Amino acid sequence: MTKEEARKLIQREIDRGSNWIPSRVKQIVNELKRSEKAILAYNSLLNIVCEVCGVSPFEVMSKNRRQEVVRARNILYLHYLGEGCGYSEIGRMFDRNHSNVWHGEKAIKKDIESNYKPTVRALAQFKERLSELTIKDI
Repeated sequence: MTKEEARKLIQREIDRGSNWIPSRVKQIVNELKRSEKAILAYNSLLNIVCEVCGVSPFEVMSKNRRQEVVRARNILYLHYLGEGCGYSEIGRMFDRNHSNVWHGEKAIKKDIESNYKPTVRALAQFKERLSELTIKDI
């Protein structure tokens, strides 16, 4: 929820003459804080994977199919799948279809199983940097 959406929702409740505005406002503010934290965490993860793979955030979000870019994108897909996100939800984050996420997961798992060094090395570095990330950094 964006700040503008929150403002409109609160205004709508005020216009209705709702008695539960204070508790609803608190709920809206909490939702807004969670979504802002999620965006910050997303940006932190994106920066880490870009640093590890040697690509830019713009490239990861683009339709670029260079191997390094695809590897970075697939590492993020794998991370978000491990966090319990669905294929469609992850696809929306990257402006992709759920099937792109599914294929990316399949490709990175194949690389891991075959011990493909660039992927295994990048994934290990990503996990190491992720473990160093603290709430303060997010």
